Amino acid sequence: SSHREEIERIKAESESNVSKMLDQARQDFSHRHQAELENLRRDLLATSDERLEKESARLTKELNQSHQSILDNVKASHTAEVDKIRADTIAAAKRKHIEKVQEKLGAQSETHREEIRILEENLKTTHSAEIDKLNAEHAGEKSEMARKHE
Repeated sequence: SSHREEIERIKAESESNVSKMLDQARQDFSHRHQAELENLRRDLLATSDERLEKESARLTKELNQSHQSILDNVKASHTAEVDKIRADTIAAAKRKHIEKVQEKLGAQSETHREEIRILEENLKTTHSAEIDKLNAEHAGEKSEMARKHE
C-alpha cells in the first residue's frame, strides 16, 4: 500500500509540475504574445500614420484639383451665360431701335404723303382757279373783240 501511495504522490507531484510548467509556458507565451501584439500594433500605427498622411495628401490634392476644375467650369459657363445675356440684350436693343426708327420713318413718310396730297390738292385748286380766271379773261377779251368788230 505504501507503494501505491508513493505512486499516487509521484503522479500528483508530476501532474502538479506539469500544470505548473503549463501555467508557466502559458504565461510566457501570453507575455511574448502580448509583446508581439504591441510591436505589431506600433508598426501598424506607424505605417498607417505614414500611409494615412500620404493618402490624405493625395486625396486633398485630388479634391483641390476637382474643386478647381468645377470652379473653372462654373466660371466658364457663367462667363458664357453673361456673354449670351449681353449679346441678347444688345440684339434686343438693336431690334427695338430699328423698330423705333422704322416707326418714325413710317410716321414721317405718312406725314410726307399727307403733305404732298395737300400740296397737290392746293395746286389743283389754285391751278383750276387760275385756269378759270384765264378762261374768264379770255372770254372777256373775245367778247370785247367781237364787239369792236361789229
